[in-house]
Amino acid sequence: MKKTLFPFLFLCFTVYINAQRTANGFFVTKDTVIGKAFDGNDIVAKCYQPQHKIYRWHWDGFSDNLLLELRQANKKGTSFKNEGNVVMIDLEDKSVKWSRNVNYNNSETKQQGRYLFLAEKKKNLCLDPETGKVLWENKNDFYFIDPKLNIGVGYPLQSMSNNLSAVDLS
Repeated sequence: MKKTLFPFLFLCFTVYINAQRTANGFFVTKDTVIGKAFDGNDIVAKCYQPQHKIYRWHWDGFSDNLLLELRQANKKGTSFKNEGNVVMIDLEDKSVKWSRNVNYNNSETKQQGRYLFLAEKKKNLCLDPETGKVLWENKNDFYFIDPKLNIGVGYPLQSMSNNLSAVDLS
């Protein structure tokens, strides 16, 4: 019995591992049966499971882009480490548009309307949501953005100043 159980379990594990594919290094994809149709056929869905835990997600409400903040977890999976990635997903073709390594100890991601901001240490980067490239950078932390006037209002990053400033975002 023991002689046949070990090869059987090894075969099942090998088939399970080979059935999973990694897409762009961030997601494991596999087909999963989620129910039965009226005609008795299986309803199959494609599951996308990220390699790291999802810390936060952002969707602007009008595009087909979903921003995921992925963080590495400790060995037990009970708390997050400071390393991770910011990944932009195209929901239409289910592909990774771009990714960027992030140190969560000293950074924060904000999506406000069509603007995507990554605050790192003493600078605030405005990223292009389609490519992930830096459009511009400044030293303000924005608290309010008016998309019609195209301005952002905020205070200087890591400063004890009481100076509120407005910045032209174009």
